[in-house]
Amino acid sequence: MFRLTLIDTAAVSVTSLITVSKLDAAHRQLRTAIRLWFMDGDPIAIHTLACAAHDIIHTLFKRKGLKGLIFDSEIIKKSERIGPNA
Repeated sequence: MFRLTLIDTAAVSVTSLITVSKLDAAHRQLRTAIRLWFMDGDPIAIHTLACAAHDIIHTLFKRKGLKGLIFDSEIIKKSERIGPNA
């Protein structure tokens, strides 16, 4: 679970507290990335959000002992994989 505290910087007072699961955070990141894509948003922001969501999903998937995500597929040679999960 993530806990995010939003702070009003002008008054330095806590305005709200949001608690979300890692999977919900990844879902929100992907939805935002997709929305930005169709609104011709910043490609760097879109890529960053999509990669962050993928990293969360990949980690949760592996912790459950599951296999079959596209980047873990035997179709992709290990020498061709990139990133921290390669």
